[in-house]
Amino acid sequence: MGIFDFLDSIFGEDEPKRYSRKKYKKKKNKKKKYKSSGKTYVDDNGYLRYLDSDLLVHRVEASKKLGRRLRKEEVVHHKNRNKLDNRWKNHH
Repeated sequence: MGIFDFLDSIFGEDEPKRYSRKKYKKKKNKKKKYKSSGKTYVDDNGYLRYLDSDLLVHRVEASKKLGRRLRKEEVVHHKNRNKLDNRWKNHH
């Protein structure tokens, strides 16, 4: 019994759908990347944000350092407590 047969049995599919592994892997391997123009502004809390996407600059820099997108519950701290210092060495 494959994973898709198991899922179909749980969700009550009459005819189990067959998926090729190539299509499944192709969808799974797509990575979303942050895109920004590089223009920033300081928001009301004192953090730098990108103008075009309104993303926090320190979160984007931390995700580049890790090589993946950050989850919502992950927090990025500034080591020297300067909110405008977004060097990758300053994040933890």
